[in-house]
Amino acid sequence: ADPMMRMLRAGDTLEIEIDNSRTSQCIRCCMLHPNSNVKLIWGACTLLLVIFDLLTIPLQVFELGQFGEFLDGLLYFTLVFWMVDIVLNFITGIENEGIFDMRPHVVAKAYMKGWFIADFGIICLDIFTIV
Repeated sequence: ADPMMRMLRAGDTLEIEIDNSRTSQCIRCCMLHPNSNVKLIWGACTLLLVIFDLLTIPLQVFELGQFGEFLDGLLYFTLVFWMVDIVLNFITGIENEGIFDMRPHVVAKAYMKGWFIADFGIICLDIFTIV
């Protein structure tokens, strides 16, 4: 086991706490627990925005007058939202078999191997749509 790491039992889950001088205190204090209220609220907002996108993206092929201008304005909002989502995914701990890992390098590696390409692709498509 890594001597710089210790496990904390919290109910039925284990959380990895790091004492690593290579990881700055600022980064460690910014890490979000995956079950935090912030992530719960962000997840609900994400769900609403996905539903909104599913309903409004097909409407972009039609001339909708003032409503179309309103939707164009919301495109900028959704672009910013998804950009913030990428940042949040890099600072949100991960859970693996009941163990929460809050190490920034492990979280970043897991995100890069998982949803990062899809998230980045969505942002590129949004930018292409706006331009």
